[in-house]
Amino acid sequence: MKKVLVTQRYAYNQKREEFSDTLDRNFCSFLECAGYITVPLPNSVSDLSNWINHLDINAAILSGGEDIGTDVKRWKKFPCIVKPR
Repeated sequence: MKKVLVTQRYAYNQKREEFSDTLDRNFCSFLECAGYITVPLPNSVSDLSNWINHLDINAAILSGGEDIGTDVKRWKKFPCIVKPR
């Protein structure tokens, strides 16, 4: 099966004072029905190119809620995919 990398959005839990990465489970269901394996991308990955090559990723979906480039700090982590405005 082919692997699809899916970026996740940040979520902040005020009660626990922690950040989490979240992914709508509909992505996984949709991709599985289409014959793909979902590979959620943690926002903490520092060497994305190495990660993609090591896991033999076939495609990527940039998800996460906000428009690409609006959260410059987040998108700077993924220079091999996105160049912030």
